Amino acid sequence: MTATDRSSHEDLLTTLHGADPATAWNLSTLDDASMESMRQGILLTPREPIHSPSPTPAKHKRRLALAGALTVGLVAVGTGAYAAYDRWYVGGSYRGLTCMSTYVDPATNDLRETTGGPPITSDPIADCQQYQQLSGREPIRNPVAITRDDMTIVAPADEIPSAAVAAQRPTDREEAMTRLQQSLDDYVDGGLSRCFTLETGPAWARAEADRLGLTDVPVEEQKLGSDTRRDGPCGWFLIPNGKGPILFSPERQQDPNVADSPDSVTYRLRDGLREQVATKCVSLPEAVKITAGLMGANHHWPTSAINDESLKCTSVDLVTGGSMQVFLRGPSKAGN
Repeated sequence: MTATDRSSHEDLLTTLHGADPATAWNLSTLDDASMESMRQGILLTPREPIHSPSPTPAKHKRRLALAGALTVGLVAVGTGAYAAYDRWYVGGSYRGLTCMSTYVDPATNDLRETTGGPPITSDPIADCQQYQQLSGREPIRNPVAITRDDMTIVAPADEIPSAAVAAQRPTDREEAMTRLQQSLDDYVDGGLSRCFTLETGPAWARAEADRLGLTDVPVEEQKLGSDTRRDGPCGWFLIPNGKGPILFSPERQQDPNVADSPDSVTYRLRDGLREQVATKCVSLPEAVKITAGLMGANHHWPTSAINDESLKCTSVDLVTGGSMQVFLRGPSKAGN
């Protein structure tokens, strides 16, 4: 998330606070489980709006506010409504996947009946077929992947417009940058796993970039203005436009390991992945099994499991945003 995005996010929270969309419910009647559901729902509010149709900037801002208000309203009614909402894998998000059994123009059509979500692997066709399966739908016939604005769309080849632009497979560098971003956003042993300061943060980010072969991506301190709100001793990392440099923004948050709700779903999953995957040498199949067991019935985006025989042990990243998503990369057998 860029500095501008974070500022917009803070503006959204201010708007929601003023609107107070949860006043329609008597929250004092909720039990502990429902209150925890509400806390987690707010924590994992989707960062990407539904794309239906292409918005003007003003409409885009209004849709963000509506999405935030809807999330607060949804989780505020308690566990029952939260669990009843079973249409999680919906297409139409910016920079995400939109999967269509029948092609429709995203500029003029409501995309809430499509499937999709964040990328799982670097293969959008395989990912969309997985989203179709998770949504209880038939595979997309003769699928091809195209790009439209900031969207990747998978649809039947004989239905897409003749002028459509084919989606390109990410380059090795783009994939490395994606992995770097996941590491910076990771709760297990990455950028959100502990308190980074100016003395430790840039050096850690430099080592991560080098590990991924991105030795030419600079690491810089993000200079904060005098009016910037400083929320704690710990910093966070961001990559403007996904290309670099890596910016370390100091004094922006409390220690991620000191949670208000250490028993929350996210932190329980983080701790389990630390203990059973990150600090042990396990194979990719074993890590997938462990992750599935830790997830249980909690909603999550599909786990990304990439086979990489060059590794001796499986690496793990836990990222949140709309929901939780785990990224695993490792060998078929550990210790080879």
